[in-house]
Amino acid sequence: MAAGSAWQRPDLVPLEERLRFLQLFRVAVVVVTIAIGVRGGDQVPVPAIMGLGAAALGGGLIARLCVRSAAAGRWLFGIVLLGDGLLLAALVHLLGGLASPGRYLVVLHVLVVTLIASYRTGLKLAIWHALLVLVLHEAAEIGWLRAAAVADPTAALFTYIALVWTVALLTASASAVNEREILRRRYDLDAFARMSGALELATGLHDVARTVVDHVCENFGASRGGIVSVRDDDPVMIAGRGLARVSSAGQVDGLVAAAAEGRRTLLVTRLDAGNAWLAGHMPDAQHVMLVPLAVEGTVEDVLVIEHGREAHGGLKRSTMTTIERFAAHGALALRNAKLHGELVAMARTDGLTGVANRVAFDQALNGELDRLERTGGSLALVLCDLDHFKHVNDEFGHQVGDAVLSEAAQTLRGACRTYDVVARYGGEEFAVIMPLTTSDVAADVAERLRQAVAEITDPVDVTMSLGLAVATEPVAARDLIAAADRALYRAKRDGRNRLELARTVSSPAPPGSGVQQAVASGTPAQAPDE
Repeated sequence: MAAGSAWQRPDLVPLEERLRFLQLFRVAVVVVTIAIGVRGGDQVPVPAIMGLGAAALGGGLIARLCVRSAAAGRWLFGIVLLGDGLLLAALVHLLGGLASPGRYLVVLHVLVVTLIASYRTGLKLAIWHALLVLVLHEAAEIGWLRAAAVADPTAALFTYIALVWTVALLTASASAVNEREILRRRYDLDAFARMSGALELATGLHDVARTVVDHVCENFGASRGGIVSVRDDDPVMIAGRGLARVSSAGQVDGLVAAAAEGRRTLLVTRLDAGNAWLAGHMPDAQHVMLVPLAVEGTVEDVLVIEHGREAHGGLKRSTMTTIERFAAHGALALRNAKLHGELVAMARTDGLTGVANRVAFDQALNGELDRLERTGGSLALVLCDLDHFKHVNDEFGHQVGDAVLSEAAQTLRGACRTYDVVARYGGEEFAVIMPLTTSDVAADVAERLRQAVAEITDPVDVTMSLGLAVATEPVAARDLIAAADRALYRAKRDGRNRLELARTVSSPAPPGSGVQQAVASGTPAQAPDE
């Protein structure tokens, strides 16, 4: 795993907790040493032992208070361990040195510190204790300190150091394994939390998918990755990282289909010829992992990453499980984004005709008018009204009338350009917004719309009248709509099934005017001829 740039190694045990455990250990050491001293009789200076024990307990209490009040760092913990080593060495010497059972307290101290701190700290402490024992041994050899009689002092010394180091190494080995696992899980939780926070800020399906891909690739060292949508027969790469830019047209690859249908993670060494579509996005990919993004038993997307490591050995099962957990969370986020997008689309779509509704029309017109004010150009608006539509309802019934509306809407959308906005303006009236369109081009498009509707024969013949208004300067939405409406009024008055162009558009709108004014005033009333 590649560590995130903002991630720092956390403490396995809080510093205050470590100091509290050490204080409990000191209490136990004092009790044990006093008991050993009492059993040793007059040969052991019990008052001196009690004094050292009191000093150790007092030093530990002061350290805890300093941490609590001044938030001292790890250096304080290191000083405390050095002091404990000195006091333990003194106590062991007072109890009889290497011949005393008190020497095992040092071994216990190394074991406890390794477990509550870290394996590195335990090894450093073992070195410190070994140095102290060597110093005391040399001091006893030259007569500076009284030492208990030992048959072979040198052998006892090295046996004792070997015991300390054996315990330190064994405990450190076990502690290192546990520490790495705890750190890995902590890192995974932090990475998961970061991805969850980023998903909360993501808006839209593609933004959510890109967030999932980026976090999985960054946290698990994947060089390339993407999310493939398999909702339809044709696959769609809805988000990618480090992928080649190729056409999305193609058939669902066998690997992608197998992962989606089997709802299981797949690991492959390389992409073969049977996966040409995926290989086009990830040329020369090796060690690819495919994770189905399942929600409620349904797989609509597949996460594909190139982890760049051997499937057997390089990518551990625990890492695969963690990636699958990331993917499961990403699947829920993608499903929510899709549902939100569908709800937004429903809120902006007319239920009968399938084109934009009045709310979507107002928002689109407002946005285009803002663009016109910022960048200039032109904006065309066409209002379309089906001729004699009341007669269709009265003679053939409202179901036929609904079918006529739906057919007319689809005809308009098919005859428009891809960037034009077709909306149901109200009743049998439609509106078409044409961005960046001059009067001549708008008239040609509008005439094409009229002719297309005139060719409708099923369920009944139908014609349409159109009013066109073109703005070349900033204008209020209500004024542009009113101009198109007046042109539509003339078209219907002069025989229907025709296109009329607005002669003038009202003066530019003041700052802040827009579609909200049109919404507030409702549909403009038909005005007399200009």
